Amino acid sequence: MSRCHSMPPASQNPRKRRQHSMLAPHTRSVTLLRHSSRALLLTTLLSLPTSHSFSLPSIPSSPPSNPAHDPTGERLVKTQLLHYQTSNLSDAYLLCSPWNQEATGSLQDFEELVKTPPYDLILGHERADIMMEVLPDKPKGGQNEGTQAACYLVCIKPGKNARKRYPVWFWWEVSRHFLEDEDGDLVDNDVEGEWRVDCVMPDFEDLDFEAESLAQYLGDEEEEDDDDFDGMTFYLDFGL
Repeated sequence: MSRCHSMPPASQNPRKRRQHSMLAPHTRSVTLLRHSSRALLLTTLLSLPTSHSFSLPSIPSSPPSNPAHDPTGERLVKTQLLHYQTSNLSDAYLLCSPWNQEATGSLQDFEELVKTPPYDLILGHERADIMMEVLPDKPKGGQNEGTQAACYLVCIKPGKNARKRYPVWFWWEVSRHFLEDEDGDLVDNDVEGEWRVDCVMPDFEDLDFEAESLAQYLGDEEEEDDDDFDGMTFYLDFGL
């Protein structure tokens, strides 16, 4: 988990952030409803009936096998959320990408990071809902090589003993990685790559819940003014 994550929908551009681990160094955040064309797209997608929510009673007792080879990264996010809910941090760490693990440090460093604000609200959470998926658009005229990266906006309801009891929001950023062994060969001849979590970060539009804790992630740079969302498709799903 690197400090950057991974996503409520944003209406303003967040400031530039220093890159940290639990959430990884190449994370990009997204902003919604900035232009009327995007608003029209989102209004259309709101009518979709698909639900991507899950809560404690419906979570399986064990994570699904090989979520890393799914067509999308959604099951990987759900699997890691299950590990956080059950405090299985060693397995949650294994689902982080090599970049993420390098930025985070050892498993012990990872465990300490997860227990610090604002990420401590994820640990032992009561409910998690994937509210939105953001996928890069395929290049025009390009070959269909499958989805290689995605971002997921997750609404977290902290556990009963958490210091906060109202829902908080995080982004999960995932991508496919080609894992190599010591000889430089692809693990299991994997030519498609495996899904791994590159970054988890709090949604910077929801600053009220952790204003002081998030101050460490904000740099002194001026705010970005990037309104160009070309090449991104937003999928919103409401399952509450």
